[in-house]
Amino acid sequence: MIDRLEEELISLLCKFQPLISVGCGLGFTESHAQKAGCDIIPVDLYPDPVENVYTEDTAEPFTEIFRMDAQKAVLKWQDRN
Repeated sequence: MIDRLEEELISLLCKFQPLISVGCGLGFTESHAQKAGCDIIPVDLYPDPVENVYTEDTAEPFTEIFRMDAQKAVLKWQDRN
């Protein structure tokens, strides 16, 4: 469940689509943006919760996350914001 501020963030993100979200962690916001119809690609260097020091080992990604660094993501999807 998302709150009003998260809804506003998602609405704002969708205005700038198509997007790459670099450093998305487990993709919580990105998954909700995708459900709202936003064209956003989640990217993180460590999408696996076991490798990511900011998440619990038992956590699961909220959406598909591409494993790559920011530079590779920007080069791969040059047509995105």
